[in-house]
Amino acid sequence: MVGTGVFTTLGFQVMEDAIPDPMAILIVWALGGLIALAGATCYSEVASIYPEDGGEYHFLSRLYHPIVGITSGVVSIAIGFAAAIAGLGFAAAAYLKPILPDGVSASLVASLLILSVSVVQWFGVRLSSAVQTGATALKIGMILFIVLLPAFFDLPNESEFELRVTGRTLDLLSSLALPQALVWVMFAYSGWNAATYFVGHLENPKRNLGSALVRGTLIVITLYLLLNYVFMRSVPLDQLAGTIDVGNVVVASYLGDNLFRVFGGLLAISLLAGLNAMLIAGPRVVQKMANDLKLLPALGKEHENGAPRGGVLVLTGISLLFVFFGTFKDIVEYVGISLTMFSMLVVFGVFIVRARNLHNSNTIRSFAYPLAPILFLASGLWMIYFFVAMDPQKLLWSVSTVLPGVLLYYLSKMKGSNK
Repeated sequence: MVGTGVFTTLGFQVMEDAIPDPMAILIVWALGGLIALAGATCYSEVASIYPEDGGEYHFLSRLYHPIVGITSGVVSIAIGFAAAIAGLGFAAAAYLKPILPDGVSASLVASLLILSVSVVQWFGVRLSSAVQTGATALKIGMILFIVLLPAFFDLPNESEFELRVTGRTLDLLSSLALPQALVWVMFAYSGWNAATYFVGHLENPKRNLGSALVRGTLIVITLYLLLNYVFMRSVPLDQLAGTIDVGNVVVASYLGDNLFRVFGGLLAISLLAGLNAMLIAGPRVVQKMANDLKLLPALGKEHENGAPRGGVLVLTGISLLFVFFGTFKDIVEYVGISLTMFSMLVVFGVFIVRARNLHNSNTIRSFAYPLAPILFLASGLWMIYFFVAMDPQKLLWSVSTVLPGVLLYYLSKMKGSNK
């Protein structure tokens, strides 16, 4: 979870057409964390009922119909993973920019980073797990470093920073700028459901799954609130507006132009944990679908080192297409709206599994039922309404993404009927 979003999205939230108010921004980050927590507890319940790899693809196939699951699987592969990987690559490239020669293309740097992580995945579970552990430790260290900067240096923006609820705060929180900002925040929280993509490989899902989802989300909420507080207290909002490498700008305000380059390089390396995590979970969806549909059996094979190499190749190829034909902003908004639709279907599944009375001694029950699923579903509808009102074209693109999934379903049916 802790990755690109928190180091890149604040610059788009403080723009004049967004919510350029410190208190409003922290409230939105807290709200986003609450929504992610609600989603995490609902997913843990559904995943414990259907404990197999595949995430939304597997859950929706069992909850509704295979065509819904296949469609969500295609969207998950193309948007939830490949597009997100491209966004992560762009963000890491932005943090590396100050230490790279002038004129180096961000697309080129992002592509090289994605290919490097793909090579790590190619060599199996042990290497990818070691890289994930090391990069995550470095990333948490970078966050703690930023959070503690005010304890050792004078705050550059202290005289201009004001954290209180004003009339402007309330106006912004009641406007359509709020769901727009929430899309960026939810991108930063994305990953709260990652453990469900390989729940079939977890030992004792009842004990470990809920802990991984809920405790992890609570830790991330705390880190995100602290980090954004320090960001806004350190640099005037107008200097952060439209900036992707927010962490670079903030650290430079404390340490100057030389030391922040070292920080930017370390942070870019730590952000590879997000890329690595996506390339751990995403190929499992490809593998699961390939085994179920039997259209391309080679994609369903797992190498002896534990790597689903076919899935790694698919994710890498699609993400590189996004790198060369998309922008960071468009990718984030596209990812947000597309995944929200299918996540809502999974969360609604909590009502379905309870109506079907599918629980036993090995399953999990989400807490705060029915408030948790209601909160998640209401916030999802709110964000979709924003896109309908403000930018219907993005919603149309998101809806059109389901068409390849429908085609894939009927191709699998035709193949089955021909046997």
